[in-house]
Amino acid sequence: MKGQLASNPGGRADGSRKQRGSRTLTAINVSRPWERPGMGNRKARDYVKAQARASAWEALQSSPRGFAEDVCFPSIGLRRLQLAIVPSFEPGYSWDVRELDGTFRLFRSNVVAEPIDELLRLRGYTQLQAESDELLRFLGRIDSISLRIAPSSDDTAGLDGTTFHLALCGEEAESRFRWWEEPPAGWEQLGLIAHEMIKRFMSLKAAAD
Repeated sequence: MKGQLASNPGGRADGSRKQRGSRTLTAINVSRPWERPGMGNRKARDYVKAQARASAWEALQSSPRGFAEDVCFPSIGLRRLQLAIVPSFEPGYSWDVRELDGTFRLFRSNVVAEPIDELLRLRGYTQLQAESDELLRFLGRIDSISLRIAPSSDDTAGLDGTTFHLALCGEEAESRFRWWEEPPAGWEQLGLIAHEMIKRFMSLKAAAD
């Protein structure tokens, strides 16, 4: 009979226990929706896969991860850019631009900065309503910049204020930039595009599920 995982020879119909020698047999009634009448093997497999995918996505949303750690999830594509803004006394955000089959998508995470002496971490991964062509134009503008890799000697930092992070990502290699308040000399164009992206990304709504 479907819905029963363990047999209960000689047991009671209500699932109660019955002693037989040294063994205790228990009937367990478990709801198995993929074994509903009329559901074929293919539908059952698809149901199980969908449930597993939903559970994995829910876990990804709730579990904190490293600040630079990439997200691994089926059919999500490759990360091409990470951009983050981390103010001292306001919520911080991180955005990933991802590419899948020539189409670009945007995802947002929250920066987790508490307790203050811990390393920055990210939580959540929400897709936003961003146009693929617009994301591609941002990437193209950054790719066309010519700048020195090393920051200038007059680079400054402070305890209060806003820190910006920008990373260009390939399949294995990546380039990361970080500055406090204003970009150092030679990185002005990068800072300008970063500010444009942040302003645009902050205005976007979450995509429909």
